[in-house]
Amino acid sequence: MELLCCKYVGAQSANIPWQTILSSVASIGAVLTGILAIIFSGRQTKRNLNEIGLKEKRETIQKKLNEFYGPLLQLRMKSHMIYEKFKKKYKSADPTFATLTYLLSGKSFTGNDDILLQEILKIGELCENLIHEKAGLIDDTHLRTNVIPRATTHFLLLRLAYKGALHGEEVNFSDLTFPQELDGLLEKRKKELEDELNAMYKPK
Repeated sequence: MELLCCKYVGAQSANIPWQTILSSVASIGAVLTGILAIIFSGRQTKRNLNEIGLKEKRETIQKKLNEFYGPLLQLRMKSHMIYEKFKKKYKSADPTFATLTYLLSGKSFTGNDDILLQEILKIGELCENLIHEKAGLIDDTHLRTNVIPRATTHFLLLRLAYKGALHGEEVNFSDLTFPQELDGLLEKRKKELEDELNAMYKPK
């Protein structure tokens, strides 16, 4: 009986469809390969999307620096250097001196002082135009809604007062003198953006 059983099992083993088994194994392998390919592709896509997002963020920051904060600070530094020379003798006589209120009181400037003031007015107008053209790049709420509007208003009033179109006795403009914090806030925001940009290039 044992010999018959062995012969029967051997006969059954000889009839196992190996091609079918190999085909099934190959199919399973193909499925696993497909799954791994999908996983790899998904990770690669995510990496690519992250890289694209990072690139766009870098470009946005660079645009803010190159087209708004950098140029505006250059203009403001130029104006500041001229104004330091311009105001010197007036501040020594009156520590509360402000160009706008001085003009509104009916006084005027002559000689070199008048020439310097004209340059300050030109730079102020350039600043105002830049701010209007690049307003969408102002990403600091306090600058956008408080400080910069006061500065652009001051530039306008200063030009009008210089032309004699405004007079102090009619309206009090003392609250619209130049916002002294503007340059410091612009410099602060510029440095924050530069630091953020530099951090993006550091290897992780």
